[in-house]
Amino acid sequence: MKRAVLLLGVVGLLAGAVVHRHAQIAVGEHRVARLVAEISELEIQKARLQVVALELSSLPRIERVARQELGMTNPKEPQILRVGVQGGN
Repeated sequence: MKRAVLLLGVVGLLAGAVVHRHAQIAVGEHRVARLVAEISELEIQKARLQVVALELSSLPRIERVARQELGMTNPKEPQILRVGVQGGN
């Protein structure tokens, strides 16, 4: 009888360990799936931000902002000073 109870206890412990391990695996798989989805969302966001960065750094846009928002104009000839460089270094 004692042997049967001991055997039943060991089987119960092993079964509990297996169930616990399967639960850990399920939690890990869920976490991996969530991280994969997050990576996909971040890749989409990165692509959008790259498009925005390209649009913001385009020369026509920079010139428009400089002229319209900052009031900048092309320099006039007397405002340009050419500096010569002496020596090779």
